[in-house]
Amino acid sequence: MERALRYELQQIFPGIRIFPTNAPKDATPPFIIYLRDSTVWDKTLDGFINGEEITYTVNIMGETYEQMVQMREAVENLLREMIKSSIGENEDILVKDLDLNGVAEVFEQQLGLYRGIVDFTVYI
Repeated sequence: MERALRYELQQIFPGIRIFPTNAPKDATPPFIIYLRDSTVWDKTLDGFINGEEITYTVNIMGETYEQMVQMREAVENLLREMIKSSIGENEDILVKDLDLNGVAEVFEQQLGLYRGIVDFTVYI
């Protein structure tokens, strides 16, 4: 799922650097950081079945508020389009459903950057 998510982000943000879990200190904005917060496997009384729910957080880092908002909205639109579709370079991950858990915006004083935060759970 992670490769598919990264691929889809790269399609809407060509040339923008995308990092898993954290960005290097010398990263220049704009850039995106994504991380997996949790994974729950589907299970019945007979054991695990083919299905997962994975919660991700995507952080969009921009030099200006407008830049961050534009990118955050593009991520939200991407997530809406992913529902009931196959994603990834080979379209080999079927997204059964997706919940948008929350969206937030903050200014990072130490970095001097605007951060858009998109938290979502994908069901595959």
